[in-house]
Order: sequence, then C-alpha cells, then structure tokens
Amino acid sequence: LELLDESEKLSQSSNAEIAFAWLKLGLEARNPAALKPVERFLATTGRGKFVNPLFKLLVQNPDTRGWGVDLYRKLKPTYHSIVQNRIEKLLRESVR
Repeated sequence: LELLDESEKLSQSSNAEIAFAWLKLGLEARNPAALKPVERFLATTGRGKFVNPLFKLLVQNPDTRGWGVDLYRKLKPTYHSIVQNRIEKLLRESVR
C-alpha cells in the first residue's frame, strides 16, 4: 500500500472521494502509515459521508481507538453538530 501511495499520491488527492476510498482501505488494512494522512484528511473535511466511516474504523480497532478518540476531541469544534452527534453516538456504542 505504501509503495502505491508513494507513486500515485492517493492519500494526498484533492479529490475527496479518491482520498477517502484510499484512506479507508489503509485503515481496513490496519496500516499505521495511513494514520497521518487520515488525520490530515479529517482535519480538512467535515462531510459526514467521509468523516463518520473513518472514525468508525478508528474506534473499532483497539490499536487506534485511543488515538481516534483524541483526534475527535481535537477536531470536534470544526464539525457540524449533526456530524458531532453521529460520532459521539458511535463512540458510546463502541464501548459496549
């Protein structure tokens, strides 16, 4: 994955659909190299269509859950209240 990203710059794509699909794949593969680009993407994108699934993958993985929660706390003020409510529901459900 890292070689493909290095050559094609998928995680840096200005097309949100492409960047999202690539970052989602990186999180599903549990690739630690995806975390920095995911953080950058989530800090610049507030659309629930992209934000919610990425946070869901972060909190479902025990290795990234704490990091994902901390990242959400940092970015929460930048998100619309509807997106905030969905992520907070996801966080509550993930501890059950």
